[in-house]
Amino acid sequence: MGSGSEYVLKHLNSYDVAIPRGVDIPEGISLVDESLRVASQDIYTVGLDLIVLTEKEILEFGRNIKKSVESAQNKVICRIKDRFS
Repeated sequence: MGSGSEYVLKHLNSYDVAIPRGVDIPEGISLVDESLRVASQDIYTVGLDLIVLTEKEILEFGRNIKKSVESAQNKVICRIKDRFS
């Protein structure tokens, strides 16, 4: 937990369900995504480093997310620059 944890904890406490409880992976990913969006109110909170733990493996998705975000950002910047060319 980092500097945005106060926002995340407030967000998680607003849920009607007890955490931790058994959640499936898609529900857990959505919960993490929502929580990090809420945490972004903190100026020092950036990016999403997603790691999924299963009984059989540990899967790291942070690099893929970062590359996709950078690619999308570059495309938008290029379109903005093209507008003024």
